[in-house]
Amino acid sequence: MILPNKSIQPIDSLFCISSYIIDLAKHKDFTVDCIHSELLKTYPKKISIETIIHCINYLYIIGKLEVQDEIIKIKF
Repeated sequence: MILPNKSIQPIDSLFCISSYIIDLAKHKDFTVDCIHSELLKTYPKKISIETIIHCINYLYIIGKLEVQDEIIKIKF
């Protein structure tokens, strides 16, 4: 589910969705709900809140995001 393969198209992978989240977080800090509403405007497909949470967890584990008081910030 993280990387695309035979059964998962690139647009459905967490890797692709996470890149959109990083692009959004470059400009300002967000909450999970704000990220979800912004991605619904910009991403070509509808994304569930669970998928957003999986992407945020993935980005946190690899050290790209930090979370402070429910605010998501990008780490450079």
